[in-house]
Amino acid sequence: MHVRISLKTLLVTLLLSLLVGCSTIKVSYRFLDNAIRWKINDYVSLTSSQGAALNRDINKFHYWHQSTQLRVYADFMAKKAVQFKQETLNPQDVSKIYDEVFDLVMASVDELVPIITTMLFSLDAKQIPSVIKNIERELTKDLKEDLARTPKQQVVRRQNRMIKRMAKLVGRLTKSQANLIADWAKATASNNMLREQRHKRLSEVVPKLLNNRSNPEQFNRSILAQFKTQERYASAAEKQSYQQRKQLTLTLMSDLFNSLAPLQKQKLIASVKKYQFDFLSLSPQ
Repeated sequence: MHVRISLKTLLVTLLLSLLVGCSTIKVSYRFLDNAIRWKINDYVSLTSSQGAALNRDINKFHYWHQSTQLRVYADFMAKKAVQFKQETLNPQDVSKIYDEVFDLVMASVDELVPIITTMLFSLDAKQIPSVIKNIERELTKDLKEDLARTPKQQVVRRQNRMIKRMAKLVGRLTKSQANLIADWAKATASNNMLREQRHKRLSEVVPKLLNNRSNPEQFNRSILAQFKTQERYASAAEKQSYQQRKQLTLTLMSDLFNSLAPLQKQKLIASVKKYQFDFLSLSPQ
């Protein structure tokens, strides 16, 4: 469901800022509550009472997140700064880092999802069709934009985005490092047929999910499952594709780390420490 993906992305972007080279985390974080509201407003027009209730819940979430999670993130960054002093990282090491980040994200998802489900549960029968229509519109828009690119354009786009992210973290890449990314981009090429199948399935799941809200507890579990166990809803081919792409990415990150020159590694560690201090400065003293 696109709502799931978009809201989750807001959190993931913050937590993975060290990986994507974001330099505006302080500004982004201060607008987290507004970003969530704006994203929800893209899909549904709430009544004044619904909007007021949502604002209260989002403000509570933002306060909880700022007062409990930011120091956890800072501690995580501090540990990574030490870990990145190692000479090498193998794919298993990178996988553990991925799992750590996933756990950090899920802690916030556990707090955020009930807010979203409460809002969705408050919608009346007249509001639901517009929500479904808006989600379908966004799903179709994203798919059309992706399919409009040729396979070569998709590979080049993926390659350039990764090079840009890595360069922000470690500085100018060597030719061999750029070649590693080029090979990865080719090996992880999107399967358009699977994308279309996924779009079709989501287009069927969303109406069923939003029209079946008679049991609040079951509805909440169904929404939460979309975040935590979405592989349950994927086809065997999608699962296999995801695992292959994930393993290739873990291997790429390992190979890139192991190829860093001393100055590149210094810049990486400095970047991680900067995020550590940014998180500390944003948390209540």
